Amino acid sequence: MQRAHWMAAWIELLKSATPVLQLVAYIMLTLASLMVGVASALIAYRSNFGWKPLLLVTSHGFRATGGSRLVDATLQYEIWNRQKYPILIRSMEITFSSVSIRTTDVEHPWHARPSSIFNMEYLSLSPDTHERILAITPMKEGASLDGLNETVTIEISYFDPRRNKGKTLRKRHSFQFR
Repeated sequence: MQRAHWMAAWIELLKSATPVLQLVAYIMLTLASLMVGVASALIAYRSNFGWKPLLLVTSHGFRATGGSRLVDATLQYEIWNRQKYPILIRSMEITFSSVSIRTTDVEHPWHARPSSIFNMEYLSLSPDTHERILAITPMKEGASLDGLNETVTIEISYFDPRRNKGKTLRKRHSFQFR
């Protein structure tokens, strides 16, 4: 008898709580459908326009000039255009934190300042493509390579035609030699 009384009490409680439970279920389903809608909108946006360009350092090292004590630092990096439309690279600059550069020995199309090299030639990147770039930086004669731990900053300025404005990619890279 007590068990039947207990079951009847639960049934009454559920009957009275049904409108509240329905309201909670409607709210939860509405929130879930909003989340699905936002995720769909983000995926559609990325499918139409792509992701922002990416800058990756693929290698770094040194190149010695035969028969002399002159050393060049080499840095190879890639610029990936992950967007669905072309972009225009306007300039590239590589800045060293403490290495001095032989400004007269920089190879074309690069130009030099005392602690950086830069390239102002325009480069067009088609959609979903990449460009590999090798930058050779002549170091001053007598520069010590022992325990070299150099921070290199790569800065790429590009034009985004969809937004009609210039943007910048920056990457800090640790250039180490042990």
